[in-house]
Amino acid sequence: GFATAALPPAAFQSLATQFDWSRYKTLGDFGGSAGVLCCCVAAAQPHMDCTTLDLPAVHEAAVQYVQQQGLTDQVKVRQTEQRADLVVCLPGRADVYAVLQCGGHWKQCSMFSSSGWHPQTR
Repeated sequence: GFATAALPPAAFQSLATQFDWSRYKTLGDFGGSAGVLCCCVAAAQPHMDCTTLDLPAVHEAAVQYVQQQGLTDQVKVRQTEQRADLVVCLPGRADVYAVLQCGGHWKQCSMFSSSGWHPQTR
């Protein structure tokens, strides 16, 4: 996996186009807020199916953003009631996970392949 400092939307676009996604089919973004990362990846990588997961406070904004991007077939929006549940609530299993690491504010986004980290066991 790798970690980067807090990413602006342009960085998500770069990640979506410059990272080698060819061996992956699914992305789970825990703490995905409005779903920008998933939308950037889905738009740049038509073979990817993405799920963004966050708290109810941002759920509707994420649904609207995904709809505005025209990516509802590729990007699913899920919600959970507690931030502690983010790492265990994604239905099924993804090939790659983006995990929000925060202490009240967004500090870092880490990405892991499913072969190196399983949210059900950590």
